[in-house]
Amino acid sequence: MAYFGDSLHAFAVKGIPLIEMGQDIVEPVIHALDNMNETLQENDIIVITSKIVSKAENRLVDLREIKPSERAKQIGKRVNRDPRIVEVILQQGNLLGFGPRNILIETSFGFILENAGVDASNISGVNNENLVMLLPKNPNKSAAYIRQRFIEYYKTNVGVLIQDSSRRAWRKGLIGLCIGSSGIKMLDVVSNDPIRKSDLYGIPTQVSSINIGDQISSTGNLLMGEAAEGMPVIIIRGLNLVDETETSHTLNSRARTLLENNEIEKSSIFVETSHNSFYRKT
Repeated sequence: MAYFGDSLHAFAVKGIPLIEMGQDIVEPVIHALDNMNETLQENDIIVITSKIVSKAENRLVDLREIKPSERAKQIGKRVNRDPRIVEVILQQGNLLGFGPRNILIETSFGFILENAGVDASNISGVNNENLVMLLPKNPNKSAAYIRQRFIEYYKTNVGVLIQDSSRRAWRKGLIGLCIGSSGIKMLDVVSNDPIRKSDLYGIPTQVSSINIGDQISSTGNLLMGEAAEGMPVIIIRGLNLVDETETSHTLNSRARTLLENNEIEKSSIFVETSHNSFYRKT
């Protein structure tokens, strides 16, 4: 791996109030950092949960306003889910397959996610059983905007990563997944580095690339938690990962190409990705 640092420090930004719909999220983070006597430093990485970004961007959907299509009704019966939620999920991208409870979507921004990341947790309000939250429409654009705000305020170069919780094929449990980024190296391409063509014993390396974005996201997720912890922003310090060219698009899969070539059934996305969840061709 390229030299990105030999230690790191990660800490939660404490005291951020619950973000309401349409509310700015940068100012509350700055205020919370001030109260902690903290400031952002050169090369800091701000990891932000997608939920508060979605709230800031008013990505709330009221299911009472959704009329499910016949396709959504049919899939809803097969996956035992509200057809209105299924309709919302289908609107988020390209349907790849579904299992007993989940639907696999390649989102409009190119990521493969269970249920397109549509979520009903941590949403306040009356009749919240009828409310679901979508992911940010363009997570990389959102990350770039938030990053620029922090750079202008702190007068120092930082990176921003937007994370969401997801699963990996053949593995139990949720991990952090990078869905949007700005100013951070996402993929370390080992095969392009002449110094790392071989290991310590001179044997040619079999590793072609290393997913940095999801590793940072999972590091942040450890401190964020998944429920009522109330820690939506994590600062990671000590890594030299500044990159002005890469975004989370670097991590995108080849799902659409596989689908067009009728090779999708050979892909690992059509195996068990979570308990009792086996995806198949539609």
